[in-house]
Amino acid sequence: MSAKIRSFFEDMIIILIVVAIIYGIYYFFFYDKEEIKEMTPMVKEEKIVKEIKKEPLTSDNIIKAKEIIQENSIEEEINETNKSDNISIVENITNEEIKIQNETEEIQETENLEIEAKKEEESVEEETKEVQEKNEGITTQLKTNIYYLRSKPNSKSKSIRKIVKNDSVVIESCDRFGWCKLLNEEAYVPKFVLKEF
Repeated sequence: MSAKIRSFFEDMIIILIVVAIIYGIYYFFFYDKEEIKEMTPMVKEEKIVKEIKKEPLTSDNIIKAKEIIQENSIEEEINETNKSDNISIVENITNEEIKIQNETEEIQETENLEIEAKKEEESVEEETKEVQEKNEGITTQLKTNIYYLRSKPNSKSKSIRKIVKNDSVVIESCDRFGWCKLLNEEAYVPKFVLKEF
């Protein structure tokens, strides 16, 4: 019994689908485009007049019809003014948005230019500092009380001369083992005995 009921409902669904397809095809081919034209004030008034003609002609019906026509015309005027106001507001908003977008783009461009200029200044400063360090060396002081300068970068090499705490020394370069060569002199000092530079 349940199989017959299920079969019945399946058949009904198929029939409904076929009817819907036929209606869609009919609507597509035989549809009168004038039926759904935009409701203009004249069309609304004509419909109201037709409805009034169906009713008996009394003063109340005439007054109601005039009121309805006036309300419709007022509504349409309000809608038209609202549309024009909305259009002008939207135009003003879009103009403001365009101005704001242009201003933000200009600000971003100037910020980017400033950042690039700062980076260039920093790189130029670093390059000039490196060049100065290569030409002049780095001046620092001894942080231990006494140290003897060495002839080679080795603690067992021959000592050349003695330097004392707070003596200034000019470093040309330092190697990876922590020995620093003095500028214009074949003398070496370990980096750990010097103040930070």
